[in-house]
Amino acid sequence: GVFDKYWRDDFYARVLEEKCHNEGLETSAWTLVAHDAHQRSVTTLHPLAGSVRIPGVPLHVPTAKEQTMVHHPAAGVALAIFESSRFEKIRYAKALSVETTWLFCDSDQLDQCMARVYYRCVFDDAVLRVPGWLKAFCDQRTREELRATYGRWVHAAGADDEDERPPLEKETCW
Repeated sequence: GVFDKYWRDDFYARVLEEKCHNEGLETSAWTLVAHDAHQRSVTTLHPLAGSVRIPGVPLHVPTAKEQTMVHHPAAGVALAIFESSRFEKIRYAKALSVETTWLFCDSDQLDQCMARVYYRCVFDDAVLRVPGWLKAFCDQRTREELRATYGRWVHAAGADDEDERPPLEKETCW
């Protein structure tokens, strides 16, 4: 089902390269780490979204992702993917990570699956104090980038019209 459609044969990685303009993308193989849980690493040069360019900030940012996939982690959930992304060569990179969770829900219909995507920007002020306005800016930009990326990914998999999908949700109580 869900794994075959969105993750097998590195479909996700191909979408990042072909539709989202990531460069130098490398993925490790999924490795069994626990019963029904697999993990892999993804590295890429991630393009910054938007038309505003900031002096000294590269157009593509080195990004390292750790992804963990769990089959049937809870009732009604066919597949969960947990991802943590770290960045380099941008200001405050040492204090920022983005955590993303995909929950693919079971459906009564074989050809349909609902996915819910949650994210949060994590700022470690013990590493480096990040101003509140910059936290808000990063959160807003991250949401915009994730909506665009996942929209392209689902569209490439042949999903229904983009306007019919629910909006990307921000989880505030993790």
